[in-house]
Amino acid sequence: MASKIQKIGVVHIITNLENTGTALMLYKLLAHTDRHQFEPVVISLGAETEFCQRIRAHGISVHALEMSTNLVVGWQIFKLTQLLRTLKPEVIQGWMYHGNLAASLANLSLGNRLPVLWNIHNTLYDIKQEPRTTRWVIELTVKRSNTPVRILYNTYLSAEQHAAIGYDTQHTHIIPNGVDTQLFSPNTYHHANTRQRLGIPEDAIVIGMVAHHHPLKNHALFIEAAHLLLQHQKNVHFILAGQGITADNPQLAPLLQRMATPHHLHLLGERKDIPNLLNAMDIFSLTASHDDGFPHSVSEAMACGIPCLT
Repeated sequence: MASKIQKIGVVHIITNLENTGTALMLYKLLAHTDRHQFEPVVISLGAETEFCQRIRAHGISVHALEMSTNLVVGWQIFKLTQLLRTLKPEVIQGWMYHGNLAASLANLSLGNRLPVLWNIHNTLYDIKQEPRTTRWVIELTVKRSNTPVRILYNTYLSAEQHAAIGYDTQHTHIIPNGVDTQLFSPNTYHHANTRQRLGIPEDAIVIGMVAHHHPLKNHALFIEAAHLLLQHQKNVHFILAGQGITADNPQLAPLLQRMATPHHLHLLGERKDIPNLLNAMDIFSLTASHDDGFPHSVSEAMACGIPCLT
């Protein structure tokens, strides 16, 4: 009788499971994890979100701790440490600054007996531009950056920028974001069908962006550019999709009032059919600021054969 394979328990500790690129990458990793070899569990320091349910749908446990961002408060780390003692993982993997710091502090309280990995998925041009709490956490992770067995970045630029502020470089490893090219690929049927469903003429020029509503994504610049372009080119339609990208968003409403032809701007909110939307576009434009490390949407649009402007 064949012996039972001992699975490796991996606990992923992430700052939150909001609809961000980092959370999406964790979700993709979990969805493709070999469950015969690994037993993943997710701990979110934030609140319960829709992403929690999406991960649980794969049979993976998710704990949303609703912790404060003040991670040096003793009972916060004690709460996390007690959960790790119950889960008994072989590996801890941190995601994002707060998740990385929490992983290391909890492991310290466990006697540093577990291997810890950090994930960093953003660029860092100027730490002074970060929110005060985040800046403080980054400074603490600099001091702890010699403790993880690997620090995983998704771009060489991000690794260089963090090394410049004092991050340990001995255990740096670069893993670029991946794209499922079976899901994201050129598709002429979705090009025509999606335009028809959205009421966009087949001969129109379609420019789009997929990004959740956040100041970093700079939707104001996209909408302003759309307003200016429509003054010179009438046969253009614009697609914006992502969490919070709806006409009833009070932060977008003043910008939308400037659009002389609002029916040319399609605000679709959060969508599940991103490959279809990308195939409906002629140009993908990302107006995000320089802090966006490795935007998934750009690589996904490129996989669909869509020219990109960033």
